[in-house]
Amino acid sequence: EDMDKKSQRLLSLLRGEIPRAIDLLRDRIALALGENPTQATTSLSEIKARLMKRHGASLAITTGPEAETAQVAMAPARFFSLINNLIDNAVKYTPPGGQVTISLSDARINSARSSVEVIVADTGIGVSPAEKDKVFHRFFRGSNAIRLEPDGTGLGLYITRDIIEKH
Repeated sequence: EDMDKKSQRLLSLLRGEIPRAIDLLRDRIALALGENPTQATTSLSEIKARLMKRHGASLAITTGPEAETAQVAMAPARFFSLINNLIDNAVKYTPPGGQVTISLSDARINSARSSVEVIVADTGIGVSPAEKDKVFHRFFRGSNAIRLEPDGTGLGLYITRDIIEKH
């Protein structure tokens, strides 16, 4: 049977959002269980390779020379999920022909403690100045985002902030 265009669009959206929702739920459960943030380490070069495999040519990823040896005291899957939440948001709200750029670097300065700087920049729709303070609130979605893509949970950036604060 033929589906109408609205049903096809919804089905396509669900196919894309279900894996992301599962990842977000796993992260939320892990945080609620109080997982030890130093149970594993991952390198920035490993994360870069995984991001390129997942997103391919749609991303420009730069790393400093220190990325080959920089280690993050966080389970690889958790760190990848954190960065991927940021990237998924950027890709989702950047129009075709736009640009998403990621920079990963070791941000340690005279410290043995692991510290990484992740910068995700895009040419997307942006967030209004009045809403910038709310982007990391649970269930918040910017008015620009709702206009462009009405469906969404508003949990991605909230969970990302939560992961960062607990590590």
